[in-house]
Amino acid sequence: KFPPPRFISCWVSEICNLDCTYCFFSDTNHDKSHTYIDTNRFISWLQDVRDFGAESLEFSGGGEPTLHPEFTEIFTAAKMMGYHLGLITHACNDMPLNHLARNFKYVRCGLDAATTKTHDAIKRNRRKDYWFPRAVENIRGLVRLRDEREAGGFSDFTVGIKVILNAINKH
Repeated sequence: KFPPPRFISCWVSEICNLDCTYCFFSDTNHDKSHTYIDTNRFISWLQDVRDFGAESLEFSGGGEPTLHPEFTEIFTAAKMMGYHLGLITHACNDMPLNHLARNFKYVRCGLDAATTKTHDAIKRNRRKDYWFPRAVENIRGLVRLRDEREAGGFSDFTVGIKVILNAINKH
């Protein structure tokens, strides 16, 4: 008998609004032919895989998961199926922070710099001084919500920061 998958990495988007220097998909993630995964079809597939024995989902991928217009609907359905949820994000977009803190085991944010200038250089940001402050604000919000959960007796939510060390940020 084939064993069930325990952990699934889900790419719900092939689209990203940044252009990171290290990203495998930076040449294609602005391609107009790229799309978001079909929500109903994906939720149906998630149920099939859950019935087979899958336990955990991580939203990450070849695009930014939070850009999917029905991201909240997707992860809410997955949570209701009993999945443990994780998210890897660049944290620069509007995100449903309260929903993430209540439903996810972890959110790992790609913050590859300590300054706006370096962040803009790595993310190849054309909107100077825009994305870094938004990412920091979102991370602070997630940490605040984590701390509130812990004060209420829940230690089930982790906030992490992922850093890609390269020639641009090595200083």
